[in-house]
Amino acid sequence: MGAYTGGFFGYREKAIINIRPPGVRPKGSISPMKLSPAMMEAVGVPAYDYSVRNGDVPKDYPESWIVIPWLSRMATWTLKGGPVEIQISYDGIAIGDTRVLRGSTQTLDAFRGFKIRQLIPGITTWYQMIAIV
Repeated sequence: MGAYTGGFFGYREKAIINIRPPGVRPKGSISPMKLSPAMMEAVGVPAYDYSVRNGDVPKDYPESWIVIPWLSRMATWTLKGGPVEIQISYDGIAIGDTRVLRGSTQTLDAFRGFKIRQLIPGITTWYQMIAIV
């Protein structure tokens, strides 16, 4: 190996240039931001609890809401089978939103209850919902 020599004649500070802007949701975006549980813990309240519901998805919406104890911060939906349709309730009484889930996903929501049904009758579907509250 050869020896390296050189000299130092001072330094120059360069301005910091942002190559890309920080990630933000576009104004008017209706899709929820998707955050990992680790990110939620870094951003949100340090203490949390969770509520788990699972079972076979009914052919039609049940009459009563499946209620979780508190407003959720994030939900993880695991599906095995066909797509499902869910109705979200923010107060556990009225329909706040209806969504179609075609596969397992995570959503950032503040819902209090939900109803779930098969989107395509005859395709048996199993679901699990973990709501971080």
